[in-house]
Amino acid sequence: MKLQLRQMAFPLALVLGGCTSGSVGIPPPLDRLYFPTGIAHVDVPGKTEGVLFVANANFDKRYSSGSIVALPLDTLGLPGLGVPNLLPDGGPGGVKEIAALNLDASQSVQIASFTGELAVQPLTADSYRLYVPTRSEGMNVYRTLATIDANGAPALSCIGEGTGQDCTATGISLSPREVERSDAGVPRAPSPYGVSVAPRSCTVPDDCCATGATDCGRSCTAGQCVGTDGQPYADLWVTHLQQADSPMLSNLNFRGYLVRLDSDAFAANEQNFINIGSGATNSVVATGSWVYATGRVLSPAPNLLRIVNRDGVVASTALEAYFRVSDARGIALSSDGKRMFIVGRAPDTLLVATITETGGIPILTFVRGVSLPDAPNEVRVIARPGQGDLVAVTCTSAGSVVLYDDDVGDMVALVTGVGVQPFGLAVDVRGNAARIFVSNFGDGRIAVIDVADLNRPQGARVVAQLGPQQLCLTRGASAPGCLASEVAQ
Repeated sequence: MKLQLRQMAFPLALVLGGCTSGSVGIPPPLDRLYFPTGIAHVDVPGKTEGVLFVANANFDKRYSSGSIVALPLDTLGLPGLGVPNLLPDGGPGGVKEIAALNLDASQSVQIASFTGELAVQPLTADSYRLYVPTRSEGMNVYRTLATIDANGAPALSCIGEGTGQDCTATGISLSPREVERSDAGVPRAPSPYGVSVAPRSCTVPDDCCATGATDCGRSCTAGQCVGTDGQPYADLWVTHLQQADSPMLSNLNFRGYLVRLDSDAFAANEQNFINIGSGATNSVVATGSWVYATGRVLSPAPNLLRIVNRDGVVASTALEAYFRVSDARGIALSSDGKRMFIVGRAPDTLLVATITETGGIPILTFVRGVSLPDAPNEVRVIARPGQGDLVAVTCTSAGSVVLYDDDVGDMVALVTGVGVQPFGLAVDVRGNAARIFVSNFGDGRIAVIDVADLNRPQGARVVAQLGPQQLCLTRGASAPGCLASEVAQ
């Protein structure tokens, strides 16, 4: 396993003191987050703040596994959206530090370590499936069930053969042993990372089957596919950060795959791996019958964005011919589906492109590139009805979040002091205001950013930090970051 870990690519640089020798058998804690990565927000009827799902990477293997947690935000004492945090004397209180997460055992499940992005599939008004790829032993993808009771309290549980809250045995491997040991060593998708879930629409039941297949056991109800498990059916798309060589460890015949999984069967075989040619992938977004996957660094230049459909048709957008970026990361579709926003590095840039269709195939046209602070990573769209979207981007090395206004065509807000290595993004839009959640991979907290007026995004500011700092654990009690966090608390 040491060889695989050395080869892993991760979009964050972090100097750690190594694995903790006493980590065997110690489950992830309930009183803190630990190297959080992917996050997602859902509304809860009758509640103000909703629920935030967080994937914890356990990046230094201090604990026996990674985890997914469901934060009941209404119990945490967050300031009101747009309401200043004031001291008892009426003075400005600054950023509110909320260390207590109010989690109980039912709101956390164990999965493998080295988590990536997180995707949510709504099932009913109060239940969801969560999907998280992981890059430790097995290179597994996990799905878990989230339910929210009448009081707004979330609960997580395993789907499959999990024991209690331990779902580590339920993941499906994208680099199975039988493939690794074969002469070819493919298809496999080492270091699965990005994930997107796309509910499948239909007019007849056969639309819900594999191409050319009939009577697969799925049905078509009100224009949406229903799986063999009786739940809404969706295509799950997964990227991977490393190319697959063939044979394994030969450093020959490199290729990348985009993996498509069924939400009901949730199993991987050779037909689930779509060969997209050279170059690994980072993030993926689905729209209609097409999906878009960003390309990781590849010399002399990567394929920045490829489009793929369920039939295995693969095409390049050729965006790199118009703007040279060495490494594409996060991707988001505009609220009207007509524009694409792509985060790239070297140089650090937000790429904007329009989408049109010719003969049923999407065509992307480069619009502009906007310079960003150091090491941009994830991107999310904030819709403004009747106006162009706002686009939020985490900038990992800079410790900041920027807002791009598509009406202005430029960056309009820079939010600093977000935390150590901001990574994932989730957005809660309420009328003409929005609350942005940012997972800080390096300090183990969630930053809360309020945009009180979406027409004035320059007023965006950090209003709260959720969870205790992890710097004393990861850097030692005498480290400057740890000392600073203790003084602040």
